[in-house]
Amino acid sequence: MSKQKALEHKSTKVERLESLERLSAGIAHEINNPLGLILGYTQLLLNEAEPGDRFHEDLKTVEKHALNCKNIVEDLLSFSRSTEIAKIPVNLNDLVNEVLSVVQPRFDAKRILISKKLFPEPIHLKVDPEKVKQAFMNILINAEQVMDRDGMIRINTKLDDSPSRAVVSFKDTGPGIEPEIIHKIFDPFFTTRPTGKGNGLGLAVSYGVIRDHDGEIRVRSTPGTGSQFTVLLPLDGSNGRKK
Repeated sequence: MSKQKALEHKSTKVERLESLERLSAGIAHEINNPLGLILGYTQLLLNEAEPGDRFHEDLKTVEKHALNCKNIVEDLLSFSRSTEIAKIPVNLNDLVNEVLSVVQPRFDAKRILISKKLFPEPIHLKVDPEKVKQAFMNILINAEQVMDRDGMIRINTKLDDSPSRAVVSFKDTGPGIEPEIIHKIFDPFFTTRPTGKGNGLGLAVSYGVIRDHDGEIRVRSTPGTGSQFTVLLPLDGSNGRKK
């Protein structure tokens, strides 16, 4: 009975996410065109305004907030995954290294140490590399945002015990997640951060991307100790190695 309830809960969650994805895509597309016009006219007026005067500063304020809205629209489109998935053969370790090269400065600024232990051989996947990198990046940025200075995040890659799947884990030394909300963290628009500090779409996007690749994303957390996010993805081949 417990297993059946878990399956029903997962099915309901997937159906709810799919409905929200369709709604998000529709809203994002409707907002995108007028937002583009606002930004376009603002930038035209900025070209004619004198830098330093009140009118120029007001236009810069309009531009700043319009760009913030543009970022939210892009997040909505990412959540709805309105673009096609283009799967190609890749090495999981290469994807992890590429993501780390992008986020490293953010972690360095807070003196957060990144410790990585990658599987000694290539782990071959067939995925959309840009989408999977975005999923990993969202997990890492979420960890960086909740961690204090001088924290640490450990990143490991390996083969599953089967071995039929690749595993990448992200373990941080953040504040952890309270048991009463841990089941909500992949829900779209759910966030514990103050208004304006996050839109609650990052982990929802990661969940959707991994799901679309027939993978799985898990989380374990202890309040006051930290959290571990584990991503499992199907291998491209029987054992993760090219013949």
